[in-house]
Amino acid sequence: MRSLTVAILGDTNRAEEIAGRLGKKGTIMEITQYNYKKEDKALTIATASRFPEKVQSLTFALAMSDYVVLVVPKIDKALGEVIIAIDAFGKKHGLIILENYLQPENLRPLIAGTCMESWEFADSNLLSGGITPLQERLFAFLDSAPVSAGEVKIPVDQVFNVRGVGTVILGMVMRGSVKVHDVLEVFPSGKKAQVRSIQVHDHDVQEAVCGSRVGLALKNVEVDDIKKGDILAPPESLKTSNQFKLDVVVNKYFKETLTVGSVLQAMVLFEIKPVVIKKIWKGKGQPEMDELKPSGKGVVEISSEHLFAYEPSDLFILSYLEAKGPRIAAKGYPLVDE
Repeated sequence: MRSLTVAILGDTNRAEEIAGRLGKKGTIMEITQYNYKKEDKALTIATASRFPEKVQSLTFALAMSDYVVLVVPKIDKALGEVIIAIDAFGKKHGLIILENYLQPENLRPLIAGTCMESWEFADSNLLSGGITPLQERLFAFLDSAPVSAGEVKIPVDQVFNVRGVGTVILGMVMRGSVKVHDVLEVFPSGKKAQVRSIQVHDHDVQEAVCGSRVGLALKNVEVDDIKKGDILAPPESLKTSNQFKLDVVVNKYFKETLTVGSVLQAMVLFEIKPVVIKKIWKGKGQPEMDELKPSGKGVVEISSEHLFAYEPSDLFILSYLEAKGPRIAAKGYPLVDE
């Protein structure tokens, strides 16, 4: 079964309404998930149900999505932060649905220079007819979407105990595939777990491929051994550290300055942990600096009391929750030789 994860963003109430028409409501946490299955294809729809109160609701929805539908019934401050977040994640595949007589020219100045410039515009007619046209559009994208190859990687967004089954996690297969009896490491703790059984959309399967929303029953680990944000992957396939360097770009709309000693929230996939900036350099091998201003580029060394699990290709989002304007401060990638 092939699956597509779609983030529906924009006005939160409107996004929830549309998602509820697209699929059956499932998990409700920082994000709300809806599920729809048709023959051998499935949609997992994520909404940032706690945004704008919590910016991590928005970033979690984007972290798990392959495709984004931006619904715009009005232009306001929250929309600006959504556009900033989408661009920070560099989402290349998406659709903009305009409502309430808004026209593309109303939005183009806001998305100029972002990854959204190439997105297609559509009007609210796409949401008519029992929302079937939008479902067809999403399944058409799924048919043409490439599959992310490589070793399996499953970020965990829920963990609980099921009587008679044991430890169960819910997560997304971000890469590769997982099979019954696979032995995976729980990063960053280092615990080893064996896959006892797999469910995809409430059906038992022997294998789940990239893009699948999965429930895994695990052997050899307890509920207390795993937490939200952990990653299941082949043993020794990821790095773990609580201090490392990121090659970053500061959001040009961020109204603060990043300095040595700044306390931020660092997010990678579903991990989100507080960090402190220890040092700043103008670039790799360049002189040290005291600060990074909006639009600035540089290397920052961050430190945390908690371990992160990551690989060089993982995008880190740095946010400042007390910011006067947009809360997304910067984005960056770990330095390869760190």
